[in-house]
Amino acid sequence: MRKEIFNDRTEDGIRHVADVHVITPDSDKENLPNSYHYHNCFEILIVLRGEVRIMANYMLKELSEGSIVMLRNNLPHEIVGCSETYRVVIIHIPQIILLWDMDRIPELCREHTFVKNSRFGYLFTSPVLYRKVLTLSRKIAAEEGFMRISYLYKMLHIMSEGEIAGHLVENWDTDGTPHLKSKPGENSIDRTFRYLYEHYTEDRTLDEIADYANQNKTALCRAFKKATGYSVFQFINRLRVERACKLLRNTDESITSIACKVGYNTFSHFNTQFHSVMGISPSEYRKEIE
Repeated sequence: MRKEIFNDRTEDGIRHVADVHVITPDSDKENLPNSYHYHNCFEILIVLRGEVRIMANYMLKELSEGSIVMLRNNLPHEIVGCSETYRVVIIHIPQIILLWDMDRIPELCREHTFVKNSRFGYLFTSPVLYRKVLTLSRKIAAEEGFMRISYLYKMLHIMSEGEIAGHLVENWDTDGTPHLKSKPGENSIDRTFRYLYEHYTEDRTLDEIADYANQNKTALCRAFKKATGYSVFQFINRLRVERACKLLRNTDESITSIACKVGYNTFSHFNTQFHSVMGISPSEYRKEIE
């Protein structure tokens, strides 16, 4: 049931600093990612009208009018459905434009972190940010050379300062396995990530998590929310649902068995929490990806 991923080599056809495409039901759909794929370029998707359902690293997300998504290079994704009427802007950015040693320039520290963390897939829903990004996308499409790249960097700068509504995926490798290895000098958030990935199927208290992270639980909650866009327990729930999605895709286990395996004591609780993350029930998810 697992969807096959292929490299669509989008970057090979890019002729500009950023390629801008407007996709509608009546337009050429060549640039609409309608199969599960990845490519070497970064991608920004802006929903101008209608609703779009996108899958990134096997996680589904509903996008409404005014939503903006940014995906890093080589992040598997697919648009799996659109409303009857839709209008979407897709911007492809060659990785060479963003993957350079900007970390050597202190002034670009925030922008460097923003680009690096786009591997989780950013979601923005701010109306103010939407209007600014849309205006800049039109200027990017209209200009050439340094003017085009200046507007692109201005867009990314504005997005790096904007409020992130959420992430499309969590800290997983493309094969679905989490990063669990400790590293020298890791901070409290890194330690929290490792602890949650190792224990998310178990009932753990906030005190236990904070003790492992070596941080006051109030400070940890604030820092974790800022870093991920989720509370600690919202994040745990997403990890459980992501694991459940993998089992629903790749096994024939019963949904009740999967619910128990990922940490839910009752099927009804699992069903409720799964729907809160995915927007559909576990049985509907399994049926949709078959």
